[in-house]
Amino acid sequence: MFSAEQLELVADILNGAAFADGSKDAPEAEAIERALGKAVGSGLDDALVERVRKGPPENFDLSATCEQLQIWKPEDRPKRELLFRLIAEVTEVDNVLDANENRYLADVARLVGAGKHELEDLKGRGGWITPVKG
Repeated sequence: MFSAEQLELVADILNGAAFADGSKDAPEAEAIERALGKAVGSGLDDALVERVRKGPPENFDLSATCEQLQIWKPEDRPKRELLFRLIAEVTEVDNVLDANENRYLADVARLVGAGKHELEDLKGRGGWITPVKG
């Protein structure tokens, strides 16, 4: 669904999500690798795994990264929904959702052009988006 270039950007966004609560621990790193594997439907190449393990670039700019992702058109809604579910999978791995993680998701949604209704459509009973299962 995502191109190779987009997958690198998604990896950076997911790393940012893992750090949204102040730190990235091993389960979150593993969740990012699993999430990206689901996004590509197969194993990750070594360069992408290394990118995930390094964390977001030192000069990570969420706004610029989301702009480069270029998924704001109406026909890109499935990609946006997948991105939100992947973020949910990463942030929920520790079974604690804090305000910073919720704010991060809202920021990503705004920056990729998602309408409020898109997030509302994805929210589960707990007020959060249901992660990708599988």
